[in-house]
Amino acid sequence: MNAEDRVMRPGRGALLLGLWGLMLALASPVAAVTGGAACGPDRIVAGGRPEVMISAPELYHGLKDGEPYVVVDTRSLWWYALGHIEGARHLPVEKVMATVDGVPQMLAPPEQVAEALGKAGIAPDDTVVLYSDAPYKAARVWWTLHNYGHRKVRVLDGGIMGWHRYAFPTTILWPFHRETDYPVPEPRQPLVVDLRQTFRALDDDCAAVIDVRDREEYVGDVVHAGTEEKGRIAGSTHIHWSAFLDDFEKLKSTPEIVALLEDHGISPNQRIITYCHIGLRSSHTVMALYAAGFPADRIGNYDGSWMEWSVNPSLPMAGGEGMGNNGE
Repeated sequence: MNAEDRVMRPGRGALLLGLWGLMLALASPVAAVTGGAACGPDRIVAGGRPEVMISAPELYHGLKDGEPYVVVDTRSLWWYALGHIEGARHLPVEKVMATVDGVPQMLAPPEQVAEALGKAGIAPDDTVVLYSDAPYKAARVWWTLHNYGHRKVRVLDGGIMGWHRYAFPTTILWPFHRETDYPVPEPRQPLVVDLRQTFRALDDDCAAVIDVRDREEYVGDVVHAGTEEKGRIAGSTHIHWSAFLDDFEKLKSTPEIVALLEDHGISPNQRIITYCHIGLRSSHTVMALYAAGFPADRIGNYDGSWMEWSVNPSLPMAGGEGMGNNGE
């Protein structure tokens, strides 16, 4: 282990962490296994879930044929005003994020999500198609809607750039739509993971924690505002969020995603938790895994991510390049 690659602020904090870990272990014991091979059979859905994504040609021709898609642009107002897919409503990702327990940009409470969807004219039975200029923005809105039970949600594969590659038209005209009274959804949240679950996963051989941030953030060379410490969750594996995309920013196939994980020492039968700085980029990775066919109960996005983890000095953190795939 490198001198830089260590648990930060040991001592009393480490003792408290050990006691906490012991309490968690006694409360919910984890089977002693070694490696992903002992975690049971793979349960990936054959063929993945193609309904999660929609190609630019499929969307274009569907709209031409009168398919009742509700297209939603999740970019900033500036880019929306410069040109958007005809008929697209504007719902920036920030509208479905909120400060929760002092942690900014978390999953918004159900009342806020219902209000945002209602103002965008979305009804519970609508088939929503999301797109953005950064894949993780649309993915974050997909993740939010999925967690609150709106299942008929698709994401434009390749984003707005994929639309432009086919020279499909855009417009600067703002569409008219009536607001809806979207009912306040139940907080089902099947793809959400909290700090406690992430901590427990670190000592579980049948779980893997993936850091999807830039390499500079992972090793501690770069730190963002609001972050108390540099580095990463000790024991996490680094796989950049964009590694799940091809050269055209379209999702890779299921075999390619499985191979990517295995190249980093992660088995498809492990429980996979993703995190980034604020849970934005990591929501894209969870969406990619879900689209690839991974079971919803075996994947999750740590919503608080490094923003929440880094402010607690008793939690295990590491810095530096480290050794091996998991940086330890």
